Order: sequence, then C-alpha cells, then structure tokens
Amino acid sequence: MSAKDNACRKFQANIFNKNKCQNCFKARDAHLLSDEDFTQAKPIYGGWLLLAPEGTNFDNPLHRSRKWQRRFFLLYEHGLLRYALDDMASTLPQGTINLNQCVDVVDGESRTGQKHSLCICTPEKDHYIRAESKEIIHGTLPQGTINLNQCVDVVDGESRTGQKHSLCICTPEKDHYIRAESKEIIHGLTHHCIDVMNY
Repeated sequence: MSAKDNACRKFQANIFNKNKCQNCFKARDAHLLSDEDFTQAKPIYGGWLLLAPEGTNFDNPLHRSRKWQRRFFLLYEHGLLRYALDDMASTLPQGTINLNQCVDVVDGESRTGQKHSLCICTPEKDHYIRAESKEIIHGTLPQGTINLNQCVDVVDGESRTGQKHSLCICTPEKDHYIRAESKEIIHGLTHHCIDVMNY
C-alpha cells in the first residue's frame, strides 16, 4: 500500500490547532480533496474563458495559430478551478486546475501572442487561459493569489492603512491588505475568510 493510498482524506480540525488535522496533524491544504468535498464546496466565480489546446508548444509558429477552446470555468471555495463544455450543472468537467498548488500566475501574452491571456503555473504543467477582455481575465484570476486555507487571522485594516472598508488577511508568508467600495462587501469577505479558517 503506497503513502498516497494511506493518506488522510478527510480534514478534521485539531482542537489545539485548527489549521492541523486531528487525524494526521498535517495542514489542511495537504489533504486530498474527495468527491464529497467537491460536491459540498460552493462555487465563488463562474464564467466563459478560452483554454489553450492540450500539447500546444508556443515556440512553434504553427501551434500559435491553433484555435483556443471555449470552456465554462467554475472557481470553488476550496481552490479548484474546473472547466467544462457548457454551464450546465449536470455536465462533467473536462479538467481541473488546483490553485492550491499554483506557484505563479503570469501574463501570458508574450508567450502566446494572445491578448488578455494568463499562465497558471503548477508543478505538473502550465495552464494557458485567456478572456475576451482585460477586465474579465483580471477579475477571474488576480495577479496575486491569497490561499485562504492558510489564513491565520483576519483583522480590520483601517487602523493600519487609514483606508475605510479595508481588511488585513494574515497568512504565514505575509499580511495581505485589501479594501472594497462598501462596508457590506468587506464584511462579506471577512465572514467568508472566517468560515474558511473554521472549516
């Protein structure tokens, strides 16, 4: 039996450290997501994007002219980005990008020759996606990603930044300061962060 077969598949928060599992004492993001986790997860963003065809080599001029595939993408609260042929809930996804394993998100235009494109870099492969406008692609995947599963605290940011409706999301790597246009938006985000921390 391999270590993967023996892995703890269901994260249960430890009573002393909510970021560690009570069964194996590994971090929340080290756990494999089961089908049950996926069906219980809520989508937090959805929309149509274009995906570079599998096996595209952008160094080859002939590959640069390949037709990108229009897919419906759903970003789930636990960090999976799934894509399918249409936006019907019953349609099985064609693929998944685990954003918890994302090591970088970079502008893809210089590599692909396509405007409004991004490269999502994971240890397994680079995923190239693009949108029909700059606003859509930056709304889908911002240049920086905050892994809320690693969030250790959420505090009001106004006292530190002097900006109304601001928030500090604290992770082990750094503190992320964000602000919104209204109190309601920032409070909704605060509650979502706290829900993820207490999951």
